[in-house]
Amino acid sequence: MAVETSEAAAAWAGRSLADLIAHLVGTFHRPLPVMFDDAERELRSVGSAATAALAALDELRSELVAHMEKEEQILFPWILSARGHTAGTPIRVMQLEHRDTLERLEHTLALARAALGDADRPHLDALERSLRTHIELEEDVLFPRALAPTR
Repeated sequence: MAVETSEAAAAWAGRSLADLIAHLVGTFHRPLPVMFDDAERELRSVGSAATAALAALDELRSELVAHMEKEEQILFPWILSARGHTAGTPIRVMQLEHRDTLERLEHTLALARAALGDADRPHLDALERSLRTHIELEEDVLFPRALAPTR
């Protein structure tokens, strides 16, 4: 994804896949429902002007819940079983879903900016940072290392 390795990716490059997966689940998957709730409250604060943004946020939430369930129930156990190098197809599916997520995120943020105007949006900003870092760690660190024949 990123041309240059970010600090987050660089910090995890040498750690075990088990540690990285635990970090992804604990830092990004588990807090996500609260982050969505906070972003929703932020949008609701402007009333009906945020109707479209709220609908887009709800679609993004639904998409991510399903995506993370697949990661936690299928992909992460597969990687941890030392068969990650055989997970090319499910990883490609996750990468396609990441692209869809980023597109949906951009759409949601555009609608939110229109609804919120100049108002601060710390919760939406936090959600965006979290999703981008999460995807970057999977795309730039987890997936390449999982697919490598030897780790």
